[in-house]
Amino acid sequence: MVAARTLAQQLNIPLFGISSLAAFAWFNQKNYTINEPIFVQMKASRGQLYGAIYYKNKQENGLDIIVNDAVMMPEDWEKTLQDLNLSCQPLITPSKLGMTASSILELAYYQWQQGKRPHWSEVIPFYGMSVV
Repeated sequence: MVAARTLAQQLNIPLFGISSLAAFAWFNQKNYTINEPIFVQMKASRGQLYGAIYYKNKQENGLDIIVNDAVMMPEDWEKTLQDLNLSCQPLITPSKLGMTASSILELAYYQWQQGKRPHWSEVIPFYGMSVV
């Protein structure tokens, strides 16, 4: 992230921040209908999980965010899924996510086509905890 931000700053070009969870959701989106939620979880440290919930948008050119990327305890994630009445199994990311590289490119390209040109300073790494 630091290298990408530095390059975007120095070259004065847009920087698209695509989360690992969004990339994995898009990688698997062909298995979901437009109205079907895609909920993704990834192991975090200290017994916590990263979680997010998306829908494939109606134009099928990106994801709509239902629940933003967040870090939480497993029981809080389960409660979130129950509160949204989601009973199927979430997508669980593997430890290596290299296969999602094309998904990152596709999601960024869809944003580009929509006229979005995010400034590098808008893209902040998400570690799930305060660094202070």
